[in-house]
Amino acid sequence: MDECKDHGLSDEAVHDAFLRAIESDDRARKRFREAEFGDLDLNSFVLDSGDNEPIVFEQATIHGLLNFSRASVRQPLEFSRCTFNTVQATDAEFDYELRFPNATFHGDVDFVGSAFKRGAFFRQSTFDRPLLFGGTEFNAAASFRYATFRAVSTFRDVGFGQASFNEATFETSAQFSAVTFRGRAEFTMTEFASSATFEGVRALAQFDFSPNRVGRSDFSDSSFENIDVAIGVLGGSRRVSLRDTTIETGRLGQPSSDGRVAYDLTGARLGDVTLDLPTPGAFDRYRRYLTDFGNFQFVEYREALRDHRWKIHEYVEPTETTTTDLELTYLKAKRGASSVGDSDDAAHFFVREMRYRRRRYRERTGDPSLPVRDRLGALSRWFTNGFLALVAGYGERPQRVIATAISVVLTSALLYPFEWVGGVRTADGVYLYGNRPTLAAELAAFAYDNSLYFSVVTFTTLGYGDSSPAGGLARLLASAEAVSDAFFAALFVFALGRRVTR
Repeated sequence: MDECKDHGLSDEAVHDAFLRAIESDDRARKRFREAEFGDLDLNSFVLDSGDNEPIVFEQATIHGLLNFSRASVRQPLEFSRCTFNTVQATDAEFDYELRFPNATFHGDVDFVGSAFKRGAFFRQSTFDRPLLFGGTEFNAAASFRYATFRAVSTFRDVGFGQASFNEATFETSAQFSAVTFRGRAEFTMTEFASSATFEGVRALAQFDFSPNRVGRSDFSDSSFENIDVAIGVLGGSRRVSLRDTTIETGRLGQPSSDGRVAYDLTGARLGDVTLDLPTPGAFDRYRRYLTDFGNFQFVEYREALRDHRWKIHEYVEPTETTTTDLELTYLKAKRGASSVGDSDDAAHFFVREMRYRRRRYRERTGDPSLPVRDRLGALSRWFTNGFLALVAGYGERPQRVIATAISVVLTSALLYPFEWVGGVRTADGVYLYGNRPTLAAELAAFAYDNSLYFSVVTFTTLGYGDSSPAGGLARLLASAEAVSDAFFAALFVFALGRRVTR
């Protein structure tokens, strides 16, 4: 379109000449090679020449404003190796493909509220000023591959079909807020010089995030059907926030080189997600705090769990925790492990849960702001919790019940012969410490004839056999020992059954 090169024409005249050219049946007139424009204002215009011939700009320059606001573009458009100042395309509709290969944008670019019914391609384009897509809909593919963003790039409340930002470079922050990716989204070999924010994202298909470089990555309050994260780190540490995010399947990777990536999964929900562990010690690179577990396979990390003593909340970065939240963390982990039939890990998480519950009772006991009644109730529960931990490992350690029962028998046997307790009455008289001529005879009488024998019989039967307690305290001790037998028997059956059923 030669008349566009005539700088003597006004913008209105150039605009009219442009419209005449695109309405022409001559295909060649719809190609604008090395054309120059001041402003090209197509505000609220219906761009339709009645055919599907693409309108092509090659190495064209628009020095002023390219305005597609509220326009309806019903032709394929291509701006190849073109240079722009400001682009305003709010609430525009593009029925066919829109292409900007190797384009340069020196001014602001605004596509707020626009809709792309076919593909939109910005391959190898450069954006010198802020870029804004807000409320924009890409029904098909959107490609920013090899693009360079030199100012803040904002994609807010945008809907993508397929999206590719492979090998793009963001020289400042990139913001993808409340974005929906309906198809595959790719950020492979992307360069983020600063932070990358993906808050409130919904990814309904594969989401690949494998940048060569990135500062802090924020995926909080998002949901991913399938995510693959593999961040390149050359030494040092990178942080990825996945707080309150749902991940159905995927992989959270670690760099193959030196360095680490720390994932904050606070409040997240993990399904069948793989956590890369270069070594079992790398387990603390993933913070599982108040995290829900759906189809997460703890059994695949048994060695790492064992090395960390099933402390899944420990994190390589500085964090703050509360006892109440730690208790809830292990309750959620226990439920998650149980839901996939992993009874062994569920048992360990249950023990952790009960320990933090005991700590919570202790804190309430010492809290001066609480009423005395509440503090006494907390003290009672703290004691009960500690007692169950000691004698049965919260029902997860049946061997502790046996050990405790044996200790009751031995302790009682040691107490009976004291004179202040009363001793053990036998056919030969009352057995007390010191009434045998030698130490060997004393031990034999204790072990076989008197106290130990009496303690075992008292613990295991309802009667005293051929011996009986002598004195009030001895009778009280014998009664307590006899009652404890029933308690420990029931506790052992409970703990053993719990272990077997797990």
